[in-house]
Amino acid sequence: MNRIHTLSMRAAFLLLGALGAGSAFAAPPKPIQLPGETVKLKPSNLPGFAIAQQKCAIGHSADYIAYQPPGMTVTQWTGEMTKMQHLYGAPIDDQEIKLLGVYLAASYGDAKSVTAADQALTATAPAATAGATAAGSQPATGGAIDVQALLNANACLGCYAVAQKIVGPAYHDVAA
Repeated sequence: MNRIHTLSMRAAFLLLGALGAGSAFAAPPKPIQLPGETVKLKPSNLPGFAIAQQKCAIGHSADYIAYQPPGMTVTQWTGEMTKMQHLYGAPIDDQEIKLLGVYLAASYGDAKSVTAADQALTATAPAATAGATAAGSQPATGGAIDVQALLNANACLGCYAVAQKIVGPAYHDVAA
């Protein structure tokens, strides 16, 4: 009985060894080549267009916008942007959400839902967004750069972190 047990254990080890050796000689996985981006955002002079170019591509392609139900209003688009901010961590602030909602409604949805107040918001937006996009740039007086504001304004922290890899390498690894 002991001899049978020993023989079956040897057979099991040989079988496991053969399986392990077979996997060592297996072909490497085939690389996946994804197609290039084919859909572009609809151009616009609205400030939400520049924000969409800069920040929406962090989370999805422009196809995702085109797949949304047609005729969405400013309120519906703003709701979608708020959901992306809160549930998915999209690096957009409340002012950008409003500007994106106006751009998306005007370009992809119900342009009639864009009110005079929305138009006024976009007319004053360049001054508001210029500070955000230029945040952290060297002041004319030679002051220090606000690095955190620069990273936040340009959505860098969506892919990079200081001490750990997210999508790209950690800043510490790059600086080393």
